[in-house]
Amino acid sequence: MISAFFIRLIFLVLILTSINFAQDEINYFSNENRLRFGDYLFCDNDYLRAIDEYKLVLKEKNSDSLKFKIALAYQKLGKYYESENSLKELFNSQQLHNDAKFEYAKTLYLSKRFSLLNEIVSDNSFIETSKRNEIQKLHHLTQLYSLQAIEDSSKFFQPFNQNESVELLKFYIRRQNLGNKSPALAAILSAVVPGLGKVYSENYGDGITAFLLTGVLTFLSVDNFHAQHDFRGWLFAGLAAYFYAGNIYGSAASAQLFNANLRITFDNELQLFLNKNNHFITRNNLFCK
Repeated sequence: MISAFFIRLIFLVLILTSINFAQDEINYFSNENRLRFGDYLFCDNDYLRAIDEYKLVLKEKNSDSLKFKIALAYQKLGKYYESENSLKELFNSQQLHNDAKFEYAKTLYLSKRFSLLNEIVSDNSFIETSKRNEIQKLHHLTQLYSLQAIEDSSKFFQPFNQNESVELLKFYIRRQNLGNKSPALAAILSAVVPGLGKVYSENYGDGITAFLLTGVLTFLSVDNFHAQHDFRGWLFAGLAAYFYAGNIYGSAASAQLFNANLRITFDNELQLFLNKNNHFITRNNLFCK
C-alpha cells in the first residue's frame, strides 16, 4: 500500500512539474520577453536578430517605439534605405516625430547623401529647435570630406563647443591643405626632363625609370645616326619619342592618382575619427546602459 501511494505521488509530482515547465516555456515567447530579448540583442550589437524579434512583437502590437528601434537597427547595419523608410513613417508620430526626423537626417549624413541633408538644413520647419544644432553639426562635418566645399573657420565651427572645435581643428587645417599635386605642372616638368613629373608626384621609381629609358633610347638613336645606321637610328628615335610622350601623359596621370590616394586616405582617417567621437552628436541611448 505504501509503495503504491508513493508511486502515485511521484507520478502526480512529475505531471505537475511538466505542466509548469510547459507554461514557463510558453512564457518565454510572450511579447514582453521577446521585447526584452530584442533589446538585449540590440545592445549586444546583434541588430539583425533584434529586428526579427521586434517584427514578431509588431505583428501583434502596433508600437511607434518598436518601429523606431527597427529603424535604428537598420541604420546600425548600414541598411540606410530601409532605415529612411522606417523613419519616414514616424514623422507624424506624436512622441517620436522629432527624434525620427533627426535620425532621418543622420541617416542621410551616414549614407553621404549630402545634397538631401542640405535641403533639410535650409528648411527651418523640418525639425524643432532642440535638435537643430545637432543637424547643423552634421551639415558642417560634411564639408570636411575632400570633395566638398568648405566654409571659413568663423562659420564652420559655429555649431561646435570649444572642446569639439579643438578636436576638429587638425582635420580642418589638413582639409584646406591636402597637398594635392598639379597634373599640368607634372606634365610640364616631364616635358622638360623626362621622369621629373613623376618624381614631383612622389612616384620616384617610375620617374627614374622613365629618365633612364628615354635617355638610353635617345643616346642609341644619336649614336646610330652618327654611325650612319639610319634604320636603327629612326627605330630608336621613334621608341624614344613614344616613351617621351607616354612619360608626359603618365606624369599627369600619376599626379591625378596621387591626389585620389590622398583624398581616400584623408577621408578614411576622417571617417574613423568621426565614428570614434560619434560625429560629435548626442548618443541615442534609448534603452542600452
